[in-house]
Amino acid sequence: MREDESLRELIPAIEETYYELLAGLQSGVPGGFWRKEPDMILYSSGFRVPMLNGVLGPRFTEENASGKIESAMAHFESAALPMRWLLGPSSSPENLGETLSRRGLK
Repeated sequence: MREDESLRELIPAIEETYYELLAGLQSGVPGGFWRKEPDMILYSSGFRVPMLNGVLGPRFTEENASGKIESAMAHFESAALPMRWLLGPSSSPENLGETLSRRGLK
């Protein structure tokens, strides 16, 4: 296997480990949870602090991105929790950051 192929496989594995660690920290907080879905991780501490609630490593398609964003946002809006999106090199679609910015997210 060539070095660039190994790196392409390694990056998503590092991201996944990092995201699961961040999300898992919330499960130790009373009322906290995290849920791994096929294309994102949702996590919440229950505290009204954006960095303690959010979506990690979304990997959507162009076709389903809008619906997935709406679904994730609805979860946090229904709980009245501020939240953040943490995107990494493997997040998709390519314009996801711009799409989130248009929704007023930073």
